[in-house]
Amino acid sequence: MGSTIVLVSSPGKQPLFSFGVISDVQYADIPDGHSFIVVPRYYRYSIRVLQRAVKKWNNHQNLNFVINFGDIVDGKCPPDQSLDVVKKVNNEFQKFNGPVFHLIGNHCLYNLPRDKLLPLLKIPGLNGHAYYDFFTWSRAQNSRTGWL
Repeated sequence: MGSTIVLVSSPGKQPLFSFGVISDVQYADIPDGHSFIVVPRYYRYSIRVLQRAVKKWNNHQNLNFVINFGDIVDGKCPPDQSLDVVKKVNNEFQKFNGPVFHLIGNHCLYNLPRDKLLPLLKIPGLNGHAYYDFFTWSRAQNSRTGWL
């Protein structure tokens, strides 16, 4: 399930900021299966795990953002469902009461090309290169909220 990271400026001080982390949702609307090393996979259930993580993050009420480390869709997702599946999972992420930063995993790229994923997940970039600039983002947040 997703976790929460808290960075502290020094012992006994308040956190500088807190954020949620999740990786490998790997949702697909297919029957349960297993990985290539025979680990059970619960493809449809994975979206419920994400929903619980989002609920936990929202209940925390002090998270500045969430980072998704990729693979929101499983590589076994049928190609004709890939776009809808990514949209469905992204809609669950959007229920978080704050910014979500997505990274693209290999399973994402098995399903959709990068040029479709970047705008769908709102990943910024320049000249086809995707990246986040947290320095600029944190300065903008500081001017609005005073948290950094």
